[in-house]
Amino acid sequence: MNPYSSPKGILEASQLRLDRHRRLEPGTLIFRTTSSRFSIVRGHGGEDVKSSERFYNDLFNILSNTSTWVGSVILSLDPAPPASLEFIVLSRTTAGPGVYDEECLGRFYSGCMLYVMAVSESEGLMERVGLGVIHESPWIASGAKEKVVFLR
Repeated sequence: MNPYSSPKGILEASQLRLDRHRRLEPGTLIFRTTSSRFSIVRGHGGEDVKSSERFYNDLFNILSNTSTWVGSVILSLDPAPPASLEFIVLSRTTAGPGVYDEECLGRFYSGCMLYVMAVSESEGLMERVGLGVIHESPWIASGAKEKVVFLR
């Protein structure tokens, strides 16, 4: 399997708008990446981390369509996350052991992981739901689609 490579090319002016009648808020990030959907389940052994008076985060396992543990993501527990989420690639990284099933996917190697953002979409705009890592092999196998992202 070929390694993951990010989408290439310059965004055209027509790709920089959601529609003709709506202006983007200042600070909206616009970029090209790939997007795919994965299932999530609460990780075992993780402890809740208090991030403020009202919100708690926890580690979730990211699962492929064959239920293989392919990565990990930190998500808010309030509200409870859905059973699957859309993810977008941010960059490549190297991760140590313990973030995916090494028996199924093999030992980690330099650059085998992708930093990903779990996102939700509303009216064409995306918002961050969580951050994590996914092994590149299952990402490629997922049939990820190229996408222009409008992130607020």
